[in-house]
Formats: sequence, structure tokens, C-alpha cells
Amino acid sequence: MKFPFFSKKIQKQSYYLGIFLKEEEGILLVISQSATGAIVQEREKFNYSNGWENLSNDIDEILYRMEKKFNYQFSKTIFFVYSHLVDDKTGDIKKPYLQKIKDLVKNLEIEAVGYIECYEAVSSLLEEKEEIPLTAVLVELDKSQIGIFVYKGGKLSSKKIIAKTDNIALDLVKSFEDFKGKIILPARIILYDSHQLDSASSEIISHRWNEDYFVQVPRVDIFGEDQVVEGLVKAFYQQLKETKTDLNTISENIKESSVMGFMIDEDIKNTNIVENKILSTKINPSTGLRMTLSKVEWVKNQFASWRTKIKIRKPSVKINLSGKLLVFAGALIIIVSLFLNEYFLHKVNLIVYLPSIKINKDLDVETDFKVTTSSATLNEEIMTTGKKDIGDPSTGTVTVHNFSDAEKTFSKGTILDVSGMKFLLNNDVKVASSSLAADGSAKLPGKNTVSISASLIGPEGNLSKGQRFKIADLQISTYFAINDAPLTGGTKKQIKTASSSDQEELKKLILSKADENIRQLANTSGYEFVPKLTDTKINKISFSKEVGEEGDKISAKATTLTTKYGYSNQNINKKVFLLAKNNVQSGYVLTEEMISYKINKVEKKNDLLKLNISAVGKSIKNVSKKEIIQSVKGADVKKIETILKTKYDIQGLTIKLANPLPLLNGILPFFSNNINVNVSSL
Repeated sequence: MKFPFFSKKIQKQSYYLGIFLKEEEGILLVISQSATGAIVQEREKFNYSNGWENLSNDIDEILYRMEKKFNYQFSKTIFFVYSHLVDDKTGDIKKPYLQKIKDLVKNLEIEAVGYIECYEAVSSLLEEKEEIPLTAVLVELDKSQIGIFVYKGGKLSSKKIIAKTDNIALDLVKSFEDFKGKIILPARIILYDSHQLDSASSEIISHRWNEDYFVQVPRVDIFGEDQVVEGLVKAFYQQLKETKTDLNTISENIKESSVMGFMIDEDIKNTNIVENKILSTKINPSTGLRMTLSKVEWVKNQFASWRTKIKIRKPSVKINLSGKLLVFAGALIIIVSLFLNEYFLHKVNLIVYLPSIKINKDLDVETDFKVTTSSATLNEEIMTTGKKDIGDPSTGTVTVHNFSDAEKTFSKGTILDVSGMKFLLNNDVKVASSSLAADGSAKLPGKNTVSISASLIGPEGNLSKGQRFKIADLQISTYFAINDAPLTGGTKKQIKTASSSDQEELKKLILSKADENIRQLANTSGYEFVPKLTDTKINKISFSKEVGEEGDKISAKATTLTTKYGYSNQNINKKVFLLAKNNVQSGYVLTEEMISYKINKVEKKNDLLKLNISAVGKSIKNVSKKEIIQSVKGADVKKIETILKTKYDIQGLTIKLANPLPLLNGILPFFSNNINVNVSSL
């Protein structure tokens, strides 16, 4: 956390203004402070009208509405930003964005008290809620940038900003390349504050991860915008509490100070001056967030306005110092300045890469388990796949001919055939026997008319008149029928209907969705659920359509019951660590952060779970950090690696030296407290 400056001694104020700035959108917050915490009284999201160019105009109208609503003129403002807006080397907001924030502060006549990076607030809130040091990969999603922060045992071990593409899983693979073979990533990924968290989560879960990155499929948790805002506001409140005491002390020191013949007026409590000696960075022990009370760059920008509140005051006592005294005083000032710089500012961070031995061992672990059940009501919808022909058969009348010598009765449903098409009699029909013509020259058939219908629907049965029909299996020379008029009315069309396979598919989708919800469920209880032992059943299901019913879509609403078996992740971690520790070679050390595991097999045995586990990790050479500090204190930077290689056989070294005087450039600090050592392995 950075606090560039406090322009005034803190006064009682009812509200603070919070401005959360992302790449293409922001959130304006009204924050009130109480004895127990900070509360968001009002919140409004806004999109940038022209990137960061019109930032002041985008916020001005919202700020006006809020001031009118609360009848309050907001002044003190805290900025919340994503890490890709911050220069990783300097720790300051990048210059293009910083200039826009300065213009915003000036145009809206507000007072900036500092800024907070999101990932610090998110990690702090997670540790507070879960009550254990954070071990996870935080993934910060913005429009075109992704921030990746690897935490192990509550410590930030790696931070990286990369460009975002359409496939977040591949983006993460690309960013993890630097870790391949060096460190084992925590098997938990936490996504926060994006519009596509669900889809991003699904992509990561469905990706087939190489064992070089994770020894088991990582669990993916979602941290929404509301939770991010909660973390930011809590972090801000924590810093406000711890800053008040420091500022009271600072104010008392300022009242009595003078610099180069300029005296600060009696109303200095209303000015923005802060002495260089208090431009220091402090670490909040409870949250680990950075807080800078002032930045020289901000002070320079404010200096012009301060001049009106500074007046030259002539000394009331004539100073008469001898030349020797002046030389002594000058030398003393130089010595004191050198000492203060060396004691407070000259610092170094060392990452020492020690020899390591890989650990790869299969272990059998037994542990207690907890059984929980949960129900859910789920909905799914799919397109129907069934097909059905509907329509009408063709109809008409025929005249039945009987050339036999006996009367013939044809019953209803008798089949008539013409050119392979089947027709049915609609009624019983009696046909007289044949007879001779009056002159005896010809045999005349008996005749009768009856209605018929095609056996199948469709226009194929629409026949022209004069067709000759065969009746059942009778000789067509003796019995037949002829239509004296066309047969008409046959129609057919195909429709989509629900099928039994559609209903089965909906059941599968609902069970799959229930399983997905279980995997996405945040593990707030500290228990890890075993997917292989998880059983989900459908208690009740109803479909929007019956089998054969017409429709393009079919949906289902179901109630599911899930039985889950879970074990304490923390308990397993300790057991795996203790078992693996027994195999560590003498002279090497293993910590819980250095080892991870994946579960190969799970078996429920009476009241215990029997787990077969593959433990993977690295033990590193046991070297005391205090010994390393004593070895390099005050040493030449160029010789440090040689010194440490000779003594401890190190495999690599990273040095980050801060604020050395030109005289001491290339020399490590002389005070042990200013040397921070972290050990790792390649």
C-alpha cells in the first residue's frame, strides 16, 4: 500500500471517497469510518467514455450526485488499482496513469491519501476469513491484462503481469513456464473480479495440466467484485487505524522543525508539508500491506501551494560561530546523515538458491472423514431430437364389382390395393351376384358403392379417377373396385418432438451440472471433498414435454441430492509432511511449503479414509539465514556469490539493493536488520 502524502493533519471526517480504477471501468465508493470498521455507504460503477483521457468528466457527475445525496463535500480520497497499472520496479503507479490521477485530483479538488493494490487486499481478506496462511495462485483479471501472484505459506513468492488472450488456461500455462522445474505451484487457483469468472473457471478446470506445474488438478475458487471491494475497504481501514498514531507524532515533530532558514508558520497544521526524515515505508504486521506516508514526487508537485504558508523569519539571536566549529558541525552533519542513511535506507533483498534434493514418494495415509449432504434445484434445456409425421389420408368412393354367381359381403377394413398403395373400406358393403344381359349376350357384374381411406397419410394416396383396385387376395377377374371420381385430401408434414433419449440427456446434464457445482463450491470449512466418493442422485424431475409431444425445445427441472465425503486438508498436509520428512537426507531441511501431493486412490474403510498419495517436493540444504547475513554484511556485491558458493555451495543468487549512497554503491548494508534473506532452490 502506498500513501504519497497527507496534506493536513488528520481531522475528524465523516466520509472518505474511494475510487477503484481498472483498465476500462471504475467504481466510486463512499466509505464511512466507525469504531469497529469501515462501511461502504454508496457505490456506483462507471465506464470510461474515452479511456483515461476523460477520467475527470466521467467521475465528476457521479461525485456531484453523491455529494448532493449525502450533503457533504468529499475531500480525502483513496485510490484502488490493479497491479498492471503499477511499475513493478519502482513500486509507483506508471507515469501515464499517475498523470491522469494527478489531473483528476486537481480538477475535482480532492485530496489523495494514497493507493492500494488489489492483490494485497484480496490475500489479506482470504487469510482473515480462512484463518490460515494463504497458499494459492491469485489470478487478477482485467480487460487485456492478467496479474498472477503465487503465495506459499502466506508469503508472496512470485508476481507476474501478462497480456490476456481468449484462452485463459493457455495464458496461465505461458506464465507458468518460468516456474517449470523450479517450484511446485499450489493446487488452488483463485480468480477475482472479472465479468467472465464462470467461463474462465471452466476453462481452467477442463484444461489438462502438466505435472510439471501441478501434482494434482488445481481447485478453482471465485472471488467476486463484492469480495474484492470488501477486502480493499478493510485494508484501507486497517491502515487508517495504524496511521493515526504515526501522524500525531509527525505533526508534533513538524511544529518545532526548521529547514534552511525557513520557519513553518504557527498554522502549519493546515499545510501539506512533511519532512524528508518521515518519508519512510512501514509494514503493517497484521496485513503485510505497504504504507508510504509521502513520496518526493508528490511533494514536489505540492510545493508551489505550500509557499504561501511559509514565511521567512529572521533569526532573533545573532549566530557567531568560529570557523572550526562550523567545520566540526558540518562534519557531524555529514556523519549523522551517513549513519541515518545506512541505518534506515540502505537495504538489500537476497534470494539464495541452495542445493536441493527432489522428493518423490508414494505414501499411505489414513484419516477421519466427514459426510455431508446437500440438495439443489437445477434447470436444463436442450433442442428436441425426435421427429414425427402428421397429416391426413386421402379419401373417396369406389364401386365394387362382383362377377361371381353368389352375393358377396365385404367387411369394414378390407384392404384394397392399387399400384402398391393400400386403401381400406370405411364400412361393410354387400354386392349382388352377377347376372346376364336381357339379350343373354353378356354377363353383368353386381355393383355397390362404398367409401375408402388410404392406409397411410400423405399426398401419395390422391389418385385420379378410373383406377382399378384389387380386393384383398381375391381374383381381380372376379372381384375388383373402380373409383368413379378422384381420391383427394391426403397431406403430410414432419414435426420435431420430444423423445425418450432427450429426457435421458437432460438427466445426464443435470447430474453433470450438480457435480460441477460441487467442484466450484468454496472450501470454507477446511475440508477437501473426494470426487470419487461423491454420489449425486436425482430425487425428483419434471419435463416440459412428454415423449412424442411437438416442440423445438424440451426443458427439465430437477431436485438433486448429493452425498460428499471430505477430509481435513490441513490434517493431510501435516501427515504427508511428517512422513516425507522422515526421508530427508541429513543436512537438508524440508518445510510444508516445499512439498505437495496428489491423491492416487481413495478407499472408505469403516470410519476412516485410506488414501494412497504421491508426495512431490524438494528438500534444500539446511543453512541458517543468520549465518548468511553475517557472511555478506558489508561485503562487495561482486564478491557475494563467490563467498556464498565457497561456504554453502549455493547454485544461484538474486540481489536487489536499495538506496545506497554513491560512496557505498556496490556494498551491502553494514546493519543486519537491513539485510533480508530468502532461501529457495532452482
